[in-house]
Amino acid sequence: MSNLRNILCIAGAFIIIIAVLPNAQAFHQHDNQSIMVTLHTPKASNVIEASLENLNEFEKVKVWVYFTDKGIYSQSEYLSALGQAKSVLTERAKRRRAKVRGDNLVDFRDIPVNPDYVQQVTAMGAELNHKIKWFNSISAYVFAADIDDIASLPFVRRI
Repeated sequence: MSNLRNILCIAGAFIIIIAVLPNAQAFHQHDNQSIMVTLHTPKASNVIEASLENLNEFEKVKVWVYFTDKGIYSQSEYLSALGQAKSVLTERAKRRRAKVRGDNLVDFRDIPVNPDYVQQVTAMGAELNHKIKWFNSISAYVFAADIDDIASLPFVRRI
């Protein structure tokens, strides 16, 4: 029974390799521009795209806007942001985190959402609902017609 199981596992792995190998070779045969198209990830999910087709462009919808980064571009900015995040923790929060995290009381997720990103999204007509630093995102009410414009911002990862 054990030998049969091993043979089936090896056969399954072999089938997967055969199925994936032609695609991998075709992927490497493309030029860099084609690879970028292959790796493109849409900024709006299929669920949102399908839902938008049924909405009036002047109807507001609640969406999550996820950002690509937190606007920190150097080690010194990162350390400064971590220090700021640590300084706003209460003593109780510090004790609680020390039990689980040891000396690392804060990390990247504790750094707030970049306020410049939030400002640019709200300047496009979005009504801010919540900022979620752990997800590096905001929830906002936006007109359906504005979603594509917001998604086109360079710092928006997805909606």
